[in-house]
Amino acid sequence: MSSEMMVRELETSEHELWDELVDISPYGTIFQKSDWLTICRDSFNFDLKMYGCFHNEELVGGCSLFSKRARRIFKVASSYCNMTPYGSILIKRSASRKVRNQEEFQNNVLRKILDHIEEQGFDQVSISNSSDFIDTRQFSPDRWTRDISYAYYFDLREDIDARMPKGLRTIIRRANENGILVKKEENIRRFYDLIRQTYEKQQLIPPADLDFFERIMEFLHRTRQGEMWIAEMPTGEVAAAEIIIWDNKRAHRWAATSDPELKVHNATSLLLYNIFRDLKSRDFKEINLMSGNTPKLTTFITGFNPELVPYYMVTSYSKKFDACRQIVNKIR
Repeated sequence: MSSEMMVRELETSEHELWDELVDISPYGTIFQKSDWLTICRDSFNFDLKMYGCFHNEELVGGCSLFSKRARRIFKVASSYCNMTPYGSILIKRSASRKVRNQEEFQNNVLRKILDHIEEQGFDQVSISNSSDFIDTRQFSPDRWTRDISYAYYFDLREDIDARMPKGLRTIIRRANENGILVKKEENIRRFYDLIRQTYEKQQLIPPADLDFFERIMEFLHRTRQGEMWIAEMPTGEVAAAEIIIWDNKRAHRWAATSDPELKVHNATSLLLYNIFRDLKSRDFKEINLMSGNTPKLTTFITGFNPELVPYYMVTSYSKKFDACRQIVNKIR
């Protein structure tokens, strides 16, 4: 079967075909939709390559990579970027019910994709697979290093109140009593103003500019794959804001911000609680809360009793890049 497969870069006219693969692949996420990828490409000044694996002219797999030259010397590529945590390998689900045939099909597609990526001459390639992609055995240790990252998932099929600790339920009740209004919001500037102020107070640059968030929200509204929520104080101040997005597998807590000066009102806890209840009412099964790799965020998120879920990142280095990397590490 592998001899009948070929990998090539997709044309813009084939983006719809790519999006169909994202939907049917067990590893596809909203972060791999062609519109999302092109917005990131334009906003962060990347080159974008979308490689498709074809079997008898049918698109059965693929991988998208953002690339640029590091210090004008090394050619580096990554399946993820700012505000885009995953860029998984995509593979169509095998039609066979036999595990052996399923693995053979997946391995053939994956090998073809990885061989094609290697032929592109990148000095470094990093791929962040979704949590659904757990079989990384084809990423051979002589060509790839493997690392584990983590996210937190909250099961929306369970009784939300029963899952949360009593102390958190008390915090949410008191936040309600403080007159905090939780609602969906269309004005992305209210979110961006808050996140910009939060980063500036820490003398940091926001992860993206307003134009990026505006373009993403336009995409989400057009495709009906996301919405923004805010927790508003009785004075009209925005105490916390969240952007929730989703694909055909789960919801994602994509972006969140809060006013540290209003933290005492516990608006973020109330906001997330209401979002959970709303998603549950629309039959979402789970939400990816992210935050598994940032200690200062895990303290808050774990208060909801979520499940820790691993996802796998793989990286390949050219010999010259690896040699320079090791020299830099020794100097440090």
